[in-house]
Amino acid sequence: MSFLEDQIEKVEQQIAEVIQLKNKLVNDMIYETDTLTKAKLEKQIKSKNELIEQLEGDKNQLTIRLNSPGVEIPVSVFISQVSRDQKDQRIKVIKSVEAMDMVEILPKQDFEEYGPDFEKQINEATEKSHLDILIIGETTGGMLDEMNLPLCEAQLSLIKHSEQNPVRDIIWIPNDLQVKGDKQKQLIERITTENSINDRFEVIEGDVHDCIDLIQIKINQIKESIHRESKKEEGDPDMVYLVCDREDVEDEQVEKLIEKLYEEGTYVELPFFDTEATEFADFHRTKLEICDVAILYSGKGNERWFMKNKVDIDKVRMLHRQKPMKRFAICFSSPDQEYKKKMLKTTLNPNIAPIRKRYYVIDALEGIKNLVVSSIFKSA
Repeated sequence: MSFLEDQIEKVEQQIAEVIQLKNKLVNDMIYETDTLTKAKLEKQIKSKNELIEQLEGDKNQLTIRLNSPGVEIPVSVFISQVSRDQKDQRIKVIKSVEAMDMVEILPKQDFEEYGPDFEKQINEATEKSHLDILIIGETTGGMLDEMNLPLCEAQLSLIKHSEQNPVRDIIWIPNDLQVKGDKQKQLIERITTENSINDRFEVIEGDVHDCIDLIQIKINQIKESIHRESKKEEGDPDMVYLVCDREDVEDEQVEKLIEKLYEEGTYVELPFFDTEATEFADFHRTKLEICDVAILYSGKGNERWFMKNKVDIDKVRMLHRQKPMKRFAICFSSPDQEYKKKMLKTTLNPNIAPIRKRYYVIDALEGIKNLVVSSIFKSA
């Protein structure tokens, strides 16, 4: 079963569960004599019908995407064989990448490091891959007789970056690496200084989490490139999921923002608050998985609300989407709160490039009126 088919099945299950709850409410109302209780049941039934309508819309959107050509292409990632000291770190990287949807790891099984077909196997894997990751260890690794090169250097020479790939490949040098031997020292010096290597690879020196973060960013960039190449239905408007607190829904600033988004040719979905906690969580997760743009509106919600929703959105967009969001924007609006000022000071700092790449930050503490909404939809 493909990713989109799995998502459609999940939404169908949600619809069936809501219908079952609605039918129970209808049955209860038939036998209810108390006027107030009956009115309460009617309100709950109406809420369930609205939720069913929303879920049916989600199912239709997923079905359209399932039938669109080109959207089911997985991203293939080659992760290099490593010397013994980096095997545990390699496993961590593999598990993190495997957790992302529509991503496959190459090679599917580790091949014999020093076997006679090593060069052929590396070539076959890297020819298929969209992204190659070379992990540097304490030593260069054992000698490959067929190439007269050690393991690490052999893979560096064999990885041939395709001009068709939209991103540079990655070389990861762990920041706590204890280099052993002159050969490995010389290799690392080459990696960090030679222009020919830096043209092909992005060299990162940091811990395993830094490496994983960079991989996730590049995989999302590749997914976006694949999606752009696919034939999307012409004129299909972007769906914007505006995540806000319940108290913000009828706020004047939110209404102005929605009006501006509609003027931009998008359609806007809000969280479905009038439901039970479990249903809300399922609805919220589905919207984050299928929306084109997510905007986290920080208005009347407190700092705890903001951080929880930011983490939830990051988790879904990094790990659980078939294609990346076009944009994740954070809008800081009134009322003025200390945490918003701190976040704006950090996120708008021009020296913090990774943050600017991840989020589009909107300072609307003075109001939405002069916000240029079109800038949200420009590529990062």
